[in-house]
Amino acid sequence: MFRLLGIAFAVCLMTGINPACAQAPARPTRDPHTPGYVTATELPDGANAPANTDGNFILGPTHSPAPEMTVHDDVPQGTVYNFDMQSTDSRIYPGIAREARTFGTPDPANPAKLNVTTSHPAPYTRHVAVYVPKQYVAGTVAPFIVGADGPDRALFTALDNLIAAHKVPVMIAISIGNGSGDAQGSERGLEYDTMSGLYAEFVEKEVLPLVEKQYNVKLTTDPNGRATMGGSSGGSCALIMAWYHPEWYHRVLTYSGTYVNQQWPWNPETPGGAWDFHQRLIPNSPVKPIRIWMEVGDKDNYNPNIMRDDMHDWVLANENMAKVLAAKGYHYQFVFARNAGHTDRAVKQQTLPEALEYLWAGYRPPRPSAPTRDPHTAGYVAAKELPDGANAPVKADGNFILGPTHSPAPEMTAQEGVPQGTVYDFTMESTGSKTYPGIAREANTNARTDPANPGRMVVNSHPAPYTRKVAVYVPKQYVPGTAAPFIVGADGPDRALFTALDNLIAAKKVPVMIAISIGNGSGDAQGSERGLEYDTMSGLYAEFVEKEVLPLVEKQYHVKLTKDPNGRATMGGSSGGSAALAMAWYHPELYHRVLTYSGTYVNQQWPANPETPHGAWEFHEHLIPNSPVKPIRIWMEVGDRDNLNTRDDYHDWVLANENMAKVLAAKHYHYQFVFARNAGHTDRAVKQQTLPEALEYIWQGYPVGGKKN
Repeated sequence: MFRLLGIAFAVCLMTGINPACAQAPARPTRDPHTPGYVTATELPDGANAPANTDGNFILGPTHSPAPEMTVHDDVPQGTVYNFDMQSTDSRIYPGIAREARTFGTPDPANPAKLNVTTSHPAPYTRHVAVYVPKQYVAGTVAPFIVGADGPDRALFTALDNLIAAHKVPVMIAISIGNGSGDAQGSERGLEYDTMSGLYAEFVEKEVLPLVEKQYNVKLTTDPNGRATMGGSSGGSCALIMAWYHPEWYHRVLTYSGTYVNQQWPWNPETPGGAWDFHQRLIPNSPVKPIRIWMEVGDKDNYNPNIMRDDMHDWVLANENMAKVLAAKGYHYQFVFARNAGHTDRAVKQQTLPEALEYLWAGYRPPRPSAPTRDPHTAGYVAAKELPDGANAPVKADGNFILGPTHSPAPEMTAQEGVPQGTVYDFTMESTGSKTYPGIAREANTNARTDPANPGRMVVNSHPAPYTRKVAVYVPKQYVPGTAAPFIVGADGPDRALFTALDNLIAAKKVPVMIAISIGNGSGDAQGSERGLEYDTMSGLYAEFVEKEVLPLVEKQYHVKLTKDPNGRATMGGSSGGSAALAMAWYHPELYHRVLTYSGTYVNQQWPANPETPHGAWEFHEHLIPNSPVKPIRIWMEVGDRDNLNTRDDYHDWVLANENMAKVLAAKHYHYQFVFARNAGHTDRAVKQQTLPEALEYIWQGYPVGGKKN
């Protein structure tokens, strides 16, 4: 009898009713296959949902702790700092409490509205715990998770193990205790159940600044790197934080989320409290950038004898949440736990590591703003400073500095009276390729630095299909059947290139040429198809183009492409730029002309190649200095704010391009290097200013209209 009274008393507190209702029966066990509930995948007993999959899952009935929930001696352990916050120091939550042994009463005119007349100002002390992982570098910007009803030691143990296993990012955890009490009229109820952005604002203004100041950490302002979590009303609070402030939080984790009507004071804008999430707010609002993991137990909160309205069934509320999130196309995972009560500890011990993995899937820290580099830095090449707005002369080799303003060249706009070429588009399927049948990096994973060699990356990659888009530009002046020079471009289709060629060909500044603008095979960097094609130091991509792309172009569009390497050019930006040079370097019998924007002459190569251990950094480190001069003419550009990654000494795009200019000059190549002020990586404005001049430069020496230009 004592246990039953205890259960009833707890439910009464959560629903705001006098515990005279203690004759209520125990909570019923719900069937996850009840009509109206979401369709869910039934997992084997003891299994968790896959961490990379959206949707609905049923687990249990047994719940054993995941290995990550135990401290392991060989895993680095973070430091946990504890401090208290006094209500007297808070401008947002100075403190309230409900009179002892009093409860709310339903409004006779509206049973969904609870009247609490016995709440009054009251002081409180709030406990806060801050977890800083061993791997955190003091002063660097870190992602973080904010948890309700803290301190949560289980979270910190899980993070120790998950961070060490590279399953979640290196993150700070701020586990914030509530301001005391429970439900309507209490400080906790005010903080967690109020449908507004106020609690998120309290955390932003009063908690996070203290954490940064006291513990020498820097918390990211990127909402994609900020998560919230909680159980019961702390769970609905976690979603409330992200819903009302999506500019601050994009990731939400909830156990037994109180998506029911617990709000007090009553708000006519959300008359159903958190029940309004699934009843009106999510269905009737544009999709917000929120990713959410949710759980509910089959014996979660519900008592028909004290249900003052139809908005106090925790299981139904979470089922409804899953339904509306799916209908709106959200990324979410919903777990229905058999043999589980409200915020069930055993379920949390089983699922928290998987939940955190799911929650952080797809996270990539924003690339930090690169510093603005001075082109006159010691060690950089001597360069000619051009008047603002001017381009380098098309017939001059050497190094030039332009900017800071970048207006489009006239040739970048379609001109009346200028013949316009025809652009043909087609797609190539990976199933038709012998060279590149397709790979992809495992979903929600990133390349990891090899502990034994920081210049080498470890990647989980697997076979995967792709579709590649290709655009073929044929100028109006082309005579069918004649052999034409051509340019092959990466990361296509590139419509700007086609416009420039229309105008340059008409002005007889470049030859009448075909342009083949080839899309990449999807993804980016190590382990992706694009990374394999563009960052590999070999002639494979050039061979793919030669054997699989060019024959299709000739056959389908009745053009004839020259075999003369002097009439063949490559171009690209970023990794597409280093690929353009690799095509000519490894196959100079195929290509003699190269044009690159922000060329990735850095160490992006994967898989590792012992012949070029530093990837494209080898071009300026060893290959060009130590090889006979090849018949290659190259135009290059880099921006003063171009990419910089400090993970090793081979990821500075500006320095890489400066080094390229230095070694090309030393070996007496025909090259032009443009350093662009006020410019980022593959800067669009710079390309709009310089592309016509760049094309003229790389085609110098090739006959145009019967004579060499």
